[in-house]
Amino acid sequence: MADGLAEIFVVFATPLGRGVLALSLLAMMAVLIVAFWGAVRMPRRDSASDDLLETAPPPLMAPKLASRSGEGGFAEDRPSLFRNALLLVIGFAFAVVLAVTLRVVSLESAAEKIAQSREATPLEQSVELVRVSLDQPEVQVEHGHPGSLCQPSGSLSDRFVEVCESGAAVRLDVMRFAFNDRFVLKPTWTSTAPTFVTSQSHAAPFGFADQVSFAAPETVSVAEYDAYLVIGVAAEGEDDAAEARARALRDFAIRQLSGGDRAQCLTQERVYTATATFDAESVDALRTQHAHVNAMERATQDGSTNEKARLASTKADLAQAEFLSTDGPAPLVIGITADPYASDPDADMKAAAEAFLASYGGALQLKDPSEVSSMRACARGEASL
Repeated sequence: MADGLAEIFVVFATPLGRGVLALSLLAMMAVLIVAFWGAVRMPRRDSASDDLLETAPPPLMAPKLASRSGEGGFAEDRPSLFRNALLLVIGFAFAVVLAVTLRVVSLESAAEKIAQSREATPLEQSVELVRVSLDQPEVQVEHGHPGSLCQPSGSLSDRFVEVCESGAAVRLDVMRFAFNDRFVLKPTWTSTAPTFVTSQSHAAPFGFADQVSFAAPETVSVAEYDAYLVIGVAAEGEDDAAEARARALRDFAIRQLSGGDRAQCLTQERVYTATATFDAESVDALRTQHAHVNAMERATQDGSTNEKARLASTKADLAQAEFLSTDGPAPLVIGITADPYASDPDADMKAAAEAFLASYGGALQLKDPSEVSSMRACARGEASL
């Protein structure tokens, strides 16, 4: 019930929802004026008389006394100029609100199409300029299987990294979402309802219910992942919101791993949960970096080859930052694949999750991540990693 009310409130927080609400109120005012204007102005009077009336004989005995006549009703003899003017004002306001609402919706739709066209091939547009490998030690370590080597690889621009913790190779994929089979572009948590998400590709906010899934082609089969790391992020001082968001993402990950019935499934997958504070300073830093690039472009229009090379490198850094950044706290789910030869996958994946937060939290606009907790996706059975 509370989720339903929250969803109603966040819907009316959108421009389209506010426009529909205003149009409904104007239409209701017009209907009330048309329906009850005459009734309100109709004169009413009760007449009482104490005159004695003679009892008339039945009509059949005195047929001349029985007669019929039409009763005249109330006739409006005053002009309705004020009512008509009021209706015209309401109609004009209705047309203005409708035009503004349609304009806002059309602008949002155009922005959505532009954003989707830019997001359609994000790596082709940003990674062509950017081939920045994240700082990882070039160390080869033997892990559980004789003769095999573990070497850190991947980057956030590739949306996956592989880390080596305790000699085990653990892969972590940054997942993306779909709502009603439609890709969610740049999702961020709403401030009005802490567990609801807004995005550049959806007009109304939504929660992590059954309509939300992972977006292809990030994952071919959910069963391929041995665990998920979910991170509840909120602004500084909003610890309760961060905890609520972490629980919402944890329940979503459990549904993905258990098939929806945690009490009956027997799979061995795990869900790791953490909270963090959103790095608001990164938003201002990105704006400053963007202004710096614009200034460099103006200064190097007729510059040397070295200056143009520095400009290209700076643009590459900016493209990488814009590709990963959001303007507010965002939902984060990381798919984890364990080392198939590990003797203790749960300990390896938990250590890899903590190392991921320590190494890549800054690039994901996270500050002060909490300790990582672990729980099984299935509540039934003794099987565990």
